[in-house]
Amino acid sequence: MEAQLRIRTDELFERIRQAGVTSRDSIGCSIEHATRSRQLRLEAAHGRTTRLRQRIGWKLRRGALPYDSTPVILGHPGGAGRECAACSKPLLMRHLVMDIPSSDHTVVHLHADCYILWNAVRHKVSASRPPQSLG
Repeated sequence: MEAQLRIRTDELFERIRQAGVTSRDSIGCSIEHATRSRQLRLEAAHGRTTRLRQRIGWKLRRGALPYDSTPVILGHPGGAGRECAACSKPLLMRHLVMDIPSSDHTVVHLHADCYILWNAVRHKVSASRPPQSLG
């Protein structure tokens, strides 16, 4: 009986040792997967940002977004069935929406993130566009 107990104990320890190796391998794979997943999300976000910057630049040049703005910008929860003037996605109640009044007395509505990109792109595009004639 004691011999059988010793054999079972040895088997149990061997299983625990094997399970430990398997667990370590699983943890390593899990960490590697999480790191790669995070990296892919960052790359995707960068790609979306790049496309949105290009879209904002195109809309600025076409006149669909203003180059100028008043010094006061209003922010509030989204909604009211509007869409963002930059990305054309709905402005939902959970989003922070920026109202941008321009010098021609129109108001453009942007997601807060789109506003940050618009503000950066408009200065860059504005600096690169030829001066307009005064006549």
